Amino acid sequence: MTSASSSSEEARMRALVSVTSTVVWVLSAEGRVEEEQPGLQGFTGLSFEEVRGDGWTRALHPDDYARVLDEWAGFLRLQAPAEIHYRMRRHDGEYRHMRARAVPMFDEHCRLREWVGANEDMTAYEQGTDELRDREARLMQFADSLPHIAWELDPSGAAVWVNRRLQEYSGCETSSVLGWKWADLFHEDDRESYISGLRRAVEQGQAFRLEARVRRADGEYRWFQLANAPQSTKHGGIYRWFGTATDIDDSYQATEKIHRFLATLAHELRNPLAPISNGIQILRMPQSGEQAKESALATIERQTAHMVRLLDDLMDLNRVRSDRVVLRRAPTPLSTVINTALETSRPAIEKGQHPLRVNLPARALSLHADATRLTQVLSNVLNNAAKFSPDQTPIDVIVTEQPGFACVEVIDRGIGMLPEMLQRAFDMFAQADTSVERSYGGLGIGLNVARRLVEMHGGTIEAASDGPGRGSRITIRLPLSTSEAGDEPVSTEGEADLSSRRRVMVVDDNEDAARIVSMLVESLGHVVRAASTGADALNLAEHFRPEVAILDIGMPGMSGYELARRCRQTVWGRHARLVALTGWGQEADRQKSFEAGFDHHLVKPAGSAALRKILLEPVGEGGRTPRTP
Repeated sequence: MTSASSSSEEARMRALVSVTSTVVWVLSAEGRVEEEQPGLQGFTGLSFEEVRGDGWTRALHPDDYARVLDEWAGFLRLQAPAEIHYRMRRHDGEYRHMRARAVPMFDEHCRLREWVGANEDMTAYEQGTDELRDREARLMQFADSLPHIAWELDPSGAAVWVNRRLQEYSGCETSSVLGWKWADLFHEDDRESYISGLRRAVEQGQAFRLEARVRRADGEYRWFQLANAPQSTKHGGIYRWFGTATDIDDSYQATEKIHRFLATLAHELRNPLAPISNGIQILRMPQSGEQAKESALATIERQTAHMVRLLDDLMDLNRVRSDRVVLRRAPTPLSTVINTALETSRPAIEKGQHPLRVNLPARALSLHADATRLTQVLSNVLNNAAKFSPDQTPIDVIVTEQPGFACVEVIDRGIGMLPEMLQRAFDMFAQADTSVERSYGGLGIGLNVARRLVEMHGGTIEAASDGPGRGSRITIRLPLSTSEAGDEPVSTEGEADLSSRRRVMVVDDNEDAARIVSMLVESLGHVVRAASTGADALNLAEHFRPEVAILDIGMPGMSGYELARRCRQTVWGRHARLVALTGWGQEADRQKSFEAGFDHHLVKPAGSAALRKILLEPVGEGGRTPRTP
């Protein structure tokens, strides 16, 4: 149900409450009076201040007081429809027999919002007056106006009444859903759970709740949360059941998408771990040659950078889900993207023993692109090709040049796709069918993300297949760069000359992190001292007088923010360059750092190039150094 239709239903319900002569009331989710109750106040003669909170209970008969509070507390815990019988004092002092019915109202996120109830004067009903019969009819009208499906069951669990909402939703006449026919509206995978759960509840005399799919008039199944609660006589026997069903499909689907999205991110983060782990093992092997070690180091560096970029996305899920991903473009050889993607996808390819055939053009092709994002796209496609192909079947990667574009084709001999699947292959979380999902574990990150990233680069991505069992072809077209490809210039590693050598203080409560950063700074030719707490850092700085201080933020005792503020109050700290080195990288985190007195904000892990650039900047005289934008 949309929020607009829900608001309309609620407005009509409120209007009915205002005009009915039945004692209608609205309580908070905790069962307390928080707003004027004209019907209840008029019946009891109590003012709003007297009925406010739990004050309405003062009108209960003393002999019914404890029992009513106990029963009401039980319904509050269950969050299920309630019916309670008791005597209540009228404004003229007479106690009247009342039947109170209450229905829990949930919001679109299935959170209990309030209780809506009505009291019937059963004294008049027992006398069989026409007036009470009219009130009963109005109560049925009230139930029909609810935005939720509602029903009554006999002691055996068979439906004896359903409200109009069920008829509108299902398109079924009342007679076709009475008895146990109501269960026919459930999805076949949920029907037995409902029937067995209800029968078990009937035998035990206990309320039960269930989430199940219910068929709509157009044949679509939507998820509902169902609650059934027994209504007892004063002698303890069950004389009926009352139930409601709340449409939770939108919330359910949104939750499922979030779960799949998080699983996708976890999947993408695991992919680079295999080449990193293998590279470390190569470095540890004494028989590894220099060329093998250099190759392993390059692999570790590339895959670490890939993981850092993915972690950046994890830090702001809302940015990714709302299409606010920012591309970091640079001159990029297409061969670099392909080689890195092959590296990332190698575990999946080798697991299936797929022969991999790569055909590159003679001329090197250059892109102005975000290499990490395109690697993510291509490795995704390669992983899908390996996942959905029988073992030992080949996978081809063919790169050709077209006018103004580079064309990358990934061809497999796997399960293929039906024509209708091709039409929605790039929809978020699209999957061929449940059997494929169970056998192959779904489609991973989803071609929807790949399409979005390719389109952001000005390219296109298409899927083709000759049918089930005949493989698939994914074609990616990317605009070529107008300038020649080339690696970005990299400063030569080595010691700084004496004129640019700095005294650097590194502060981090993680000893391994402090040691590695200190080694990195020393390798750049600077003098380093390290401390593990804010207090130790201030003591060290008094005699070391650092020109640059690299401070962690999340330290116990004294945070990096507080340490930066304290440093700025010292003689040496007024002109020193303060660098925040932290795992927090949101814009709000950067702003907080600058407000605390930092000149630069680096997100872990910070590479040598970033540190070298900061360390070689001249330290300001008479004021703070320029901040990193």
